[in-house]
Amino acid sequence: MNQRLMTRLEKRIARYLNKMEAVKRFIEKDTNEEAEDIREWLESKCQGKGMDICCGYFPIGAGSLSVDGDETLVGTDYMIKGEALTVAGNGELDYIVTNYFDVFPNPIQVLQAWNRALRTRGLVTFSTCDAEMYTNPEGALSNVRRSMAYTEKPIRHLLARTGFDTVTIERKHKSLLVRAYKI
Repeated sequence: MNQRLMTRLEKRIARYLNKMEAVKRFIEKDTNEEAEDIREWLESKCQGKGMDICCGYFPIGAGSLSVDGDETLVGTDYMIKGEALTVAGNGELDYIVTNYFDVFPNPIQVLQAWNRALRTRGLVTFSTCDAEMYTNPEGALSNVRRSMAYTEKPIRHLLARTGFDTVTIERKHKSLLVRAYKI
C-alpha cells in the first residue's frame, strides 16, 4: 500500500468533512425563505445542459455544472470566475443561472462570456438586488460582496448590448428576477 497516497487521501477526507460541517452550520443558522423562493424560481428554468455561476453550497439545477471562485464551498465543480467560462465551449450550454449577478464588477464582460457559452436561444436567468427596494444609504451595496446595484432599465440595456432578448423581469421580495434568450 502506498502510505503517502493514503495520507494525502486522509487529509482530503478531513478537508471535505470540515466543509460539510460548515454547510451544516450555515443551514442551521439561515432561515432565509426569500432566498429559497428565488433559488426555486431559478431552478425551474434549468432545462438541458447548463451552468450555475456563484453556486455556493448548493448548485441550482440538478444537471448544472457549478462554478464558484471560493474553494471553501462544497457545491463547486470548477473554481473559476463567472466571467471566465473556460470550461464551456462556444454554444455548448442551454442555460446559465446565478442568484448573485450583482457581485460582478464588469457585467458587460460577464454577459459576453455567457453569450459565447450559450447556444442560440439559450437562456440566461438570474436574480439581482432591486436597488429601488432599499431605503438605507448604501442600499443593496451594504452587502460587501455586491459590487453593483441595479434597476430594471439598466439590466435591459446590458442584455440588449450583449446579444440577449429580455423575456421577463419581475420583482420578488427585494430582487429582480431576469430571464433572457441569446439572440
